[in-house]
Amino acid sequence: MLLELSHEQVVVVMGWAAQSGLLSAVLSGVGDAQVGDLRGLLDDRRLSRSLLVGLVMLAAMPRDGALIGVAELARLTGMNHSTTHRYLSTCRAVGVVERDSETRRYRVAA
Repeated sequence: MLLELSHEQVVVVMGWAAQSGLLSAVLSGVGDAQVGDLRGLLDDRRLSRSLLVGLVMLAAMPRDGALIGVAELARLTGMNHSTTHRYLSTCRAVGVVERDSETRRYRVAA
C-alpha cells in the first residue's frame, strides 16, 4: 500500500509543525539534528515516537539527492546502525527513499 500526499497536504502538515514549534530542529533542515536533542518531544505521550524518529532520519538525508550510507546516517541521527537500516528499509518499501544497487547507499526518492 502506498500513501501519497499532495503538495498542498505536505504544505499544511509542514506549516502546522513549523507554527507549533515542534520538530523545529528537524524542519529547519539542520543536517546533524540528534534524536537525543528531541528528548522532550519523544517523551510526549500524545506524539508518535517512531514517527518522530523517522522524520529525524529523513531530515538528516541530503537534500540535494546525494547518496548517504547507513553508518553515516546513523551517526547524524544518533540512531544505532540496525535501527537506521530498518527505518531505511521501511522507507524504501513504501517508495520514500531509494537505494543505489551498486553502492548500497540511499537517497530521498525523486
